[in-house]
Amino acid sequence: MKGDTGATGAQGPQGVKGDTGATGAQGAQGVKGDTGATGAQGPQGAKGDTGATGAQGPQGVKGDTGAQGPAGPAGTGGGGGSIIETRRSFDLGNAPQIGTNDVGEITVASINVPAGSYELYFTVSLQNNNGAAFSDNTRDIYCDLDGDRLFGSVAGSHDGELTWHKASIHGVAATISAGCSVNNGGSSSNVYVGGFTLTAVSVGSITIQ
Repeated sequence: MKGDTGATGAQGPQGVKGDTGATGAQGAQGVKGDTGATGAQGPQGAKGDTGATGAQGPQGVKGDTGAQGPAGPAGTGGGGGSIIETRRSFDLGNAPQIGTNDVGEITVASINVPAGSYELYFTVSLQNNNGAAFSDNTRDIYCDLDGDRLFGSVAGSHDGELTWHKASIHGVAATISAGCSVNNGGSSSNVYVGGFTLTAVSVGSITIQ
């Protein structure tokens, strides 16, 4: 007959650690976990450098012509075009004698012009009847045109011609005159006006410098 189990004996000392066992086979891949919550937005980065300019693109197709705009206001009338002139053909039959220093100049020609800007042209033909063409019979001639003086000389027994051109501005209607005299004394110059032309051509504007 089996007897009763004896009392448990005291635990023996720990044995020496055994060698590491071989690596086991890799286990199957686990199930994919849930997506985590979105993190907070990071700070804005510094502005980058400006990129290089790109190449110029091809010219675009010409657009359609736009509609014609409304007509502009009418311009002011122009100031040029009209001509005022007085003249005498060369004729000594009724030729006036020009003055001397003692007598004063005579008016050879004059014209009336309205206010405006003008180009003035003056030509006078003279005959010196003071004897032969020696130096002492030469006469110095002075003419005034609208405030300007022109000068010439005519030898004895000869004809001569003086011409002058100037720009003139008149703010009001005016009389433009050309007068002549001889640079010697006495009551008679013996120099005659054979013919003349005095012309005023109106122009839009004049700048006198």
